[in-house]
Amino acid sequence: MKSFVYLISIISIIALAGLFVFKQPNGQAWLSLDGLLPTTQVINEKLNLVTNKVHDIFESNKTEIDNKVKVYRWKDSNGNWSYSDKPKESMKNEEMQFDPNNIVVLPAFNVPTVNSSGSNSKEKHDSVSTNTLMTSPNKVLELYKDAKNVQKLMDERQQKVSKTIVNNG
Repeated sequence: MKSFVYLISIISIIALAGLFVFKQPNGQAWLSLDGLLPTTQVINEKLNLVTNKVHDIFESNKTEIDNKVKVYRWKDSNGNWSYSDKPKESMKNEEMQFDPNNIVVLPAFNVPTVNSSGSNSKEKHDSVSTNTLMTSPNKVLELYKDAKNVQKLMDERQQKVSKTIVNNG
């Protein structure tokens, strides 16, 4: 077995070396060291390619920074924050920059108004829609009673757990 491995290794080495010695029909060897070793021209081309890619990445990041949105904020006398795209001259402003691609804009929430006749100013298109901002007093009382019942159940469970711990401890 050992001699078989040596024989295969020697044949492989001779076959590989033969490619450097045997000639093609045009008179050149099948393989040459020039084809295997990179020349300085190939190295320079690869180096320029890498340099150009790094430069492109840097330039794209630079334009990304330039495209950021500037927002100014300040605290009023009540301690509430106010925001604007223009600084307020009478206040101490903090400048913030945001990437416009990472900003999520939510639609405005319009609160329905009630006119003097007591009906909503917007017409209801179907009888199922209800105003979620107004709850009847009866519904509030039901919710309060349900909450008290849940609290009572939770207190009873806590007492049972405490008794079980004391009895088993």
